[in-house]
Amino acid sequence: NRDNLPPEYIPKAEAFYGGKDSLKAKLYLKGEWGTLEGAVINWNETLVNPVDVWPPAGWSTIIGMDHGEGNSATAFGFIALEELGYGRTRLHVYDEVYLMDTDISTAVSHVDEALQFHAHKRFTETEKIGFTNLRVVPKRWICDPSMARPLIKTEPVNKEVTIGNMYTIRAWERGFQLAPVGGNNNIMLGIDKLNWLIMNGLLTFNPRCVNIISDLKGLVYDKVTLKPKIHQRDHGFDLTRYAVLGVQDVYNMPTVKRGETLLERIHRKRNSFNNNNGRFVSTARYI
Repeated sequence: NRDNLPPEYIPKAEAFYGGKDSLKAKLYLKGEWGTLEGAVINWNETLVNPVDVWPPAGWSTIIGMDHGEGNSATAFGFIALEELGYGRTRLHVYDEVYLMDTDISTAVSHVDEALQFHAHKRFTETEKIGFTNLRVVPKRWICDPSMARPLIKTEPVNKEVTIGNMYTIRAWERGFQLAPVGGNNNIMLGIDKLNWLIMNGLLTFNPRCVNIISDLKGLVYDKVTLKPKIHQRDHGFDLTRYAVLGVQDVYNMPTVKRGETLLERIHRKRNSFNNNNGRFVSTARYI
């Protein structure tokens, strides 16, 4: 029992499993197996900073976007990248714009105002000298890949103009650049990387990101399909997974979730040739 364990055992075990409030700690240390039901993200409250922390201006910024239409939400997450070296990056989700039942023009105006506010909070007084309408300039805007489809409902324009194009146009009209890049829409891979970042202490959130935090905490699996349930509030989750999969850092991607590389294919075919006494046997795979 607990009294017979070395005093350092439990703190070390809690750290190993991602903190005392992490899903794994609740399962393997506390035996709270009911916790497993429906959980998608291995959430724990230590991911949220005690107060809002504004990252230095020198850190690159990316924006994750999820576009919604009609009564759905259009959401943006602002993420600062802290380069740690050796291919590792810590991601700080420091602000959000979360709008219901909006149009593209209104959404872009809110993003513009947020970027100007961020410059005020992140730049030093010396860095602000000589600038008017100073904005944080995002390194990349990673969006819902469906934004590549023609614009039909949101704006009365030519159908050849895509949703992403219209965001770019509206931003240009306000004097700044916004060029969305379609994100990776592999949901299970996005979940895996989010949980990997959490496990390795590479993801934090400001408490002001109330909607993103709520969406991530509330996301549950369907017990039948073993995939996230449909028709749940997931805009914060979507924009975050698009963003994290767009960061090129060291990540132990599960083999089952990626295609075979060219080098792996060459080695596999060579091994197949050698194992069959020099007789080639087709081992083609369809990825």
